Amino acid sequence: MKTIIKYIPAAIYLLPFVSLAQEVGAGPATFNKSYTLWIAIIIGIIASLMVLSNAQKLGGTIAKVLWLFGIGMLFVVVGFLSVVIVWAPEGTQKIVHDFLFILGYVLMAIGGSRLYRLSRNS
Repeated sequence: MKTIIKYIPAAIYLLPFVSLAQEVGAGPATFNKSYTLWIAIIIGIIASLMVLSNAQKLGGTIAKVLWLFGIGMLFVVVGFLSVVIVWAPEGTQKIVHDFLFILGYVLMAIGGSRLYRLSRNS
């Protein structure tokens, strides 16, 4: 947790860029016909499944870290899907998209932190 807290001041510098991105107004309809986004989603699903498969084969402490990375990646990909496929009002889709991204990145950050702790103990 201490590791994440020390990066918060750096993240504050990104706030102006986030507010500018909010003004652009890219909604779910923006991504509907983007072939490159669909390719990214397909590659993301394949990469996530490969990481999860390798974690299952590996076993041990490294497998737990890979599992966190794989699940985190899967949440990010599903976050993309929640915006590409129209399934709810735009506001709901955005909330689900943001929540899945946050959850995915938190899981990957936890995995990175565990990997760092593992390398320090060696």
